Amino acid sequence: MLASAARSFSSIPSRKSARPGTSSGPPASRRPNTATMRPTTADGPSSVARPSTASPVSVLRRDSAASSTATATSETAIDTKLPKELSFLTTACIELWIDQEGFRAVRPAFWLASSREPGELAEFRMRPKQAYIFHHAAFDSAPVLRRLTVNGDESRDYISRQASLSVKKNGVYTVSGVEDRGRLAWRFEYLVTDRQDLGGRAMSGEKVRHRPCIFVLSFSPPFFLQSFTPLSFACAPQLLIPANGKKVHLFHVMRKSVTPKLAAAKVDPSTSPSSSTAGHSSSTIGVPILPPDLTNVPLLDDIGPEGLGGRRRAASHSLGRTTSRPWGSSTRPSTGGTVHA
Repeated sequence: MLASAARSFSSIPSRKSARPGTSSGPPASRRPNTATMRPTTADGPSSVARPSTASPVSVLRRDSAASSTATATSETAIDTKLPKELSFLTTACIELWIDQEGFRAVRPAFWLASSREPGELAEFRMRPKQAYIFHHAAFDSAPVLRRLTVNGDESRDYISRQASLSVKKNGVYTVSGVEDRGRLAWRFEYLVTDRQDLGGRAMSGEKVRHRPCIFVLSFSPPFFLQSFTPLSFACAPQLLIPANGKKVHLFHVMRKSVTPKLAAAKVDPSTSPSSSTAGHSSSTIGVPILPPDLTNVPLLDDIGPEGLGGRRRAASHSLGRTTSRPWGSSTRPSTGGTVHA
């Protein structure tokens, strides 16, 4: 039995005893084509330039790194104009808390756009710009600027008074205030326009009429959905130092609620919206300044105090009556109760 097992073992061909002229490597079909991988010419293989193996992803990463370097260079240029203790403004993000009657709350974010001498104002812009929708009607209050926070820290508020932001007429508005007993100033600018469609046309369907539920009147005041675009926020750089922020507690909130609000003023369209900050014009803003007059719109200012449920009803508008007088040219009812057109 052992002899037969030895004979069967010796009959197995060994790998070393391969046939002459054959190779012990992988089949020819599986061998890599070295001629195609390393092409040779008369000058030798070193003279052939290898094709670029960079993928599109690596190219995009390289381009993004270059853009990040350019952004860091621009931020460094802004940082050189600020003192060392204010260098944090180059990366600071400030948020304005705006709402209308407790809803439609928005928080537009601003980043540093320009800075001048330490005693001048630092200007912040949105990147990119964004528009918000608010409504205007007879018995609705205007949007209100409630708070100013920095870098998402909601425990501190950097303004001591609220501001009423009018959206009644189209145009550029500005509201300003002071802090720290008048030593630190700030200013906020925004643009009000009619809501537009993708083609840039005013959406007439957004102007809807409704009747108030608490009064039965002979007129139906409309409400308009207005486009609210924050343009810029400028302030003294020292205003945004964390030590100057007021801690948000119950007494702070109650004091701000009873303090009279600041009122936004409309900027003359013929002048620059921010003439107090150098180098800022409507062309650099990138948003057109629309004329302030609107025609064929019922003017709620034409309604005298007697027409809102008082003794005289002659000043009330009818359901189908409109007026074509421009803004600001309306005439108040006389003492006799008649309306002069």
